[in-house]
Order: sequence, then structure tokens, then C-alpha cells
Amino acid sequence: MDEARKRGMPEGKIRGILREYIQVLMLKSLYKSKWQDRFFFLGGTSLRLLYGSKRFSEDLDFNVRNLKMDEFKDAAGFIRKELGRGGISCNLRFNHKGSMFISEFIFRDIQELYGMVDKRGEIIIKLETNKPKYLLETESGLINGFGEVFLINAMSKGSMFADKIDTLRNKKRGRHIYDIIFMLSKKFPVDKKLLRINGIKEKPMEAISCIVNGISDDQLKTVSEDVRPFLFDETESKLIRNAKVVVKKLVGDEG
Repeated sequence: MDEARKRGMPEGKIRGILREYIQVLMLKSLYKSKWQDRFFFLGGTSLRLLYGSKRFSEDLDFNVRNLKMDEFKDAAGFIRKELGRGGISCNLRFNHKGSMFISEFIFRDIQELYGMVDKRGEIIIKLETNKPKYLLETESGLINGFGEVFLINAMSKGSMFADKIDTLRNKKRGRHIYDIIFMLSKKFPVDKKLLRINGIKEKPMEAISCIVNGISDDQLKTVSEDVRPFLFDETESKLIRNAKVVVKKLVGDEG
């Protein structure tokens, strides 16, 4: 808990803190494996761990290149083995959707191990990979938390933002709106080429405004409640409920 306090994490959300601790250990294991150069971190958890977003995120998402299913399974097995060395046991379950590989790490006894009581039971962390056909724009990232410091491979900020805009276009969820607002507030660049590849022809700020303004007020209210439990400060759900106004102010003259 001392480390969680240092990271500004809400002490009452023990399950989220424990999940994030495991995520850090999983990433450390992956990025010391022989497959480390194939995985490029992105998504909501990358925004949390690399850039300080104040939203708990459940899964680990990656773009990959030159990775076969058997290698993906071997990488997941290596992570499981490394966790076991540290006294954390889990089960593995694999799946795939087209070119997307998915492994589910199922932690059944982790809460008891850390003296935590939670009626929601086991913690499941998915490791998901996608293999885009376009050239990946990547950069190094630093994970620093829970006493661990290590480098990883990540998608570039511009790629992350472009990907998130496309994701919000297809899935009008509270967490994606929150992440868009976070990236706007941090002035992330946008990879315009990737936007075009994804079929978005408008300028980045125009695209964001158009997508957000197309969401009904009732839907914004609903999705703001969906993401509320994952926010460090639950009052920030107001940002999602009022996303049209918030985005307009953040976009400013850039649109």
C-alpha cells in the first residue's frame, strides 16, 4: 500500500491496485523474454503505466510483428513461469479472433495471498495481440512502479492516439472517451497517416469532435457510469457525461 500511495492510487480500490501490480510483473517478464522485440504496448493500460492516466485498465494490449500462435503461447507460458517464481500462480486459457491472439491469465488465489477479501472472486488479465498490416511506428517506454523499473517497446504516442480515435468511432464506451480526453489534455500528437489508413479522412480534431458530438446525452450518461468504478477520482465521470463541452474546450482552435 505504501507504493500505491506514492503512485497516488486510491487506497480503497485494492482490487485495482493488485491488478496493476500483477500487470507490471507480467510486463517485466515479457520484456526480458526472447520475444520482447515482437511486442509493442498500447491501449488503456499503456496510458496508465507509461503516461499516468488516472484510470485503472484491465488488460494488456499489444501490436505485434512476426509472431506465430505457437510463439505467442510460449511467451504467455514464460510469463506464467516467471510469475510462479515469485510465488504467484495462475491458469492460462488461449483463444484467437482472426489475426488476434488472446491469452487469459486467471488468478484464483491471488487475493488470499495478499490478504484481500473481495466477493468478485478471481482476477483475470487478458493479454491480447493484433497484427496490423501497416508499418508500426514505435518508441521505447519506461515502466516505473511497485519497486520495478524497466524499459519496454511501445507504440508511438501518435499511433496510440490515432488508434484510440478509431476505437471510439467503432465502440462508444466510457473508457475510450476518458482516454481521448486524457490524450487531448496531454497534447498527444496524432498519426494522420494511420487515421487515413483506418478510413478517417477528417482532420484529427474534427474527427474527434464529430464522433463525440454524435453520441447522445443519454448514452454519455450511461457510459460515464460504466467507467466510474475504474477512475481514481470517481467525480471525473462528469468529464465523460459532459464530453461534448470538454472536448470542445480541449480542441480549441486546433480543429
